[in-house]
Amino acid sequence: MTSITQTSTSSRHAENDSADARRPRRVGQEEKRRRIVNAARRVFTTLGYDRASMNDIAVEAGVSKPTLYVYFEHKEALFAALVEELRATLPECNAILDADVEDVRGTLIRHASRLVVKLTRPDHVAFMRMVIGAANAFPELGRMTYAAGPEVGRERVAQFFAEQSRRGRLNVPDPYLAASQFLSLSQATFAKQMLFNVGEVPTEAEIRAYVEPAVDMFLSIYGVRESAGPEQKIAVAS
Repeated sequence: MTSITQTSTSSRHAENDSADARRPRRVGQEEKRRRIVNAARRVFTTLGYDRASMNDIAVEAGVSKPTLYVYFEHKEALFAALVEELRATLPECNAILDADVEDVRGTLIRHASRLVVKLTRPDHVAFMRMVIGAANAFPELGRMTYAAGPEVGRERVAQFFAEQSRRGRLNVPDPYLAASQFLSLSQATFAKQMLFNVGEVPTEAEIRAYVEPAVDMFLSIYGVRESAGPEQKIAVAS
């Protein structure tokens, strides 16, 4: 006679075996989805969003069209997946904006430098060119990308400025205005040069040589000034 314990153990083993059998399938599905999304990025940036077709993407991904439609119903869904990837990369750039840091200058330099590196990556530049090229005919693409990228970044910087002002390390009356000014001041030149295919990807030394004076210029307006005898100095850590 089979004991209850034996039956229970056999049942658990069967469940584990079933889960193990499903796991490779899930991994395979995730890998295939990733292959399709990467293929869509290449097709969109090469042909442009309006000219790209689901057939082009299926061929590039090495899958059949029926398989492609299992994962994505239309190319708008594929574009949304790419935008979500853009959104997912922002926490890495914004993680350094910790409200507890006392070295505001150093934090802003590191944040701006990371952002320049991200914005001048060839794959990012190609994607943004594609979005700009399609935004007139497909305005929702532009709005979606802006909301997931630049707007999220500005929101996080504004929050950082507001908190640093509350703690007395900055004097920023309008955090959102200051965030827009800071982001334009610290990275716009490099980003525009890459978008217009002017120059090369900046080196680490070039980024630092540009970003440090930009941060100092920003802090000359929004840094907290303390009396130092007859002179005034900006109270920020170097």
